[in-house]
Amino acid sequence: MKRVQLEPIRRDRHRPQRVIADVAGKPLWYESADVDLDESPEALASATLIAAALAGKGLISSGEVSRTWLDNAGKLLDIASQWWDFPVVLPEAPVVGAERPRAAGVALCFTGGVDSFHTLLRGAPKPDLLAFVHGYDIALKDRDRMDVWEVSLREIAAARDARAVVIRSNLPTHRLLVRRNWERTHGGAVAAVGHLLASEIDTLLISSGAPPSYEVTWGSHWQLDPLWSSDRLTVVHYGVTHSRVTKMQEIADDELVQRHLRVCWENRTAAGNCSRCDKCVSTMVLAALCGPSDRFEVFDWSGSLSDRIDDVPWTRFVRTYGEVLATDIDLPLANAIQSLLQRTAKHDTRRRPLVRRLARRARLLR
Repeated sequence: MKRVQLEPIRRDRHRPQRVIADVAGKPLWYESADVDLDESPEALASATLIAAALAGKGLISSGEVSRTWLDNAGKLLDIASQWWDFPVVLPEAPVVGAERPRAAGVALCFTGGVDSFHTLLRGAPKPDLLAFVHGYDIALKDRDRMDVWEVSLREIAAARDARAVVIRSNLPTHRLLVRRNWERTHGGAVAAVGHLLASEIDTLLISSGAPPSYEVTWGSHWQLDPLWSSDRLTVVHYGVTHSRVTKMQEIADDELVQRHLRVCWENRTAAGNCSRCDKCVSTMVLAALCGPSDRFEVFDWSGSLSDRIDDVPWTRFVRTYGEVLATDIDLPLANAIQSLLQRTAKHDTRRRPLVRRLARRARLLR
């Protein structure tokens, strides 16, 4: 069995704000001007564990990790291997001998979407730090988009009496991850943030993307996220009891959400939400359910929402739209959603039974 070697993490003497390690022979780094990042082997091990497993390789760390993290990693791999069919090879690493001190802060991985806003406004405990990684969903080379988002991030943090922490990383472009499915590897990448901040916090909040009833198997998952914990960091998966519909209902009246919500995947505009991609349109539908839609200045509301739905070829948000159909929405919007679900069933035949169930349930509830 081939192995991925994780060399000791170190501070770059040329860039003291950067921690770096050679992983599979190539440098992997994180840096921040807002905080001194911890030289934690658990950080880079978390970021690369699933990617190594998906490549059919085991992970070997030269740096010492906690027994808690090492034991949890085995449990995590057991679960993930059942979803994604890879051989389980337990990571190897020397174990920290003495108990390490824990800090006393809380960080939230904050992207500005519905899930992370819900955790910020409705979650507990209250976060002391709002952390965002430039390089994850905004490419490192995309400075314009990042500059716009950073202004929002710092304004949101100030309004909630928290510190904004921007971290930069080359992780998604590292050769170990560049050919791997980010939907499967991103959970460890998010958890890595908490370990990098371990000198400042002892709790990392990761926002749930879907309730258990959705039966999704993403990298960030209610079963997996807590298993990224170590002896000095507790990872909390928050919001699992809420769907995106109920989350939006609970946060829609907040001015910060109306002014700064950021959900766009496709980045069709220079900055902000494009108001046309699948993620934007589905979020606009949720916003429209919660009162006057034009309160959300982050979207372009020109034209009809039904037309926007008609322009979406197919959707990833079948269950969300199913919940929307069960609410009291107007007929043109309901018809547009039904047509979108039918297009989606044709695009992906695996979704046809789900589409039929949701349509039937919506008819009964309505």
